[in-house]
Amino acid sequence: DNLEDLIPEFLLLLKGGIDIPDIPLNVSRSFLQNDTQVQKISKYIIKKVADHFQATFKEDRKKYEEYWEDINAFIKFGMLKEDEFFDAMQDIAIFKSAGGDYLTVEEYKQRNAAVNEGNTRIWYAASE
Repeated sequence: DNLEDLIPEFLLLLKGGIDIPDIPLNVSRSFLQNDTQVQKISKYIIKKVADHFQATFKEDRKKYEEYWEDINAFIKFGMLKEDEFFDAMQDIAIFKSAGGDYLTVEEYKQRNAAVNEGNTRIWYAASE
């Protein structure tokens, strides 16, 4: 019932089951918050989700961009909340350019390097 302690809130939209035989069926909230096994499981779930997105980004960019429409708010929120998730996702987080195509920050900087002539500022409109 208290999945927030096992799965970070930005991933609560995920569907699936987790079989953890080492955790008793009746546990208190404080047990979940303080148990190192639960914390390891939470970090593992975050890593596996990030690994999935990285693989999809590399193998099928078009599919990743289609998913992005539905998941970007959760991913960006997760990047703000979890340092490990930020580290895993920072190179594959994409943003819609003024032209309507999706670019990573690095792709945007490379595409506009000649125009910007050393200016490293990037303006971002939050209402994508």
